[in-house]
Amino acid sequence: MKVASRERAVSQRSVSLPLVLALTSISFFMVSLDALVVVTELVNNAVTHAHGPCELRISSGPRALRVEVADRGAGTPEPLLPSATRNHGRGLHLVDALTAAWGIEPSADGRKVVWAELLR
Repeated sequence: MKVASRERAVSQRSVSLPLVLALTSISFFMVSLDALVVVTELVNNAVTHAHGPCELRISSGPRALRVEVADRGAGTPEPLLPSATRNHGRGLHLVDALTAAWGIEPSADGRKVVWAELLR
């Protein structure tokens, strides 16, 4: 686990209590329900589709909270068409609705990073 003064990382598949503790221990912002939903959706996608370790990074700037999830999965997240019968596929629609922006970037070490920014 890497900890910097303005960043906290959670690795592997630890997404329940350790995730909540990591989020609530960051003293420079008050975690909102929107941020918890975004983190949950992005980490869940990485755990479900990448089938390997993932890393969560949360940082804060003067105007936005940035959530990044890095993994080595081959695919890229794409929102699915809405469906009344499917019990999955709504996560990226939630991320899109709750954030100012989100996207995908390659990292220098060959992983992909899915990021989202929530205005403060």
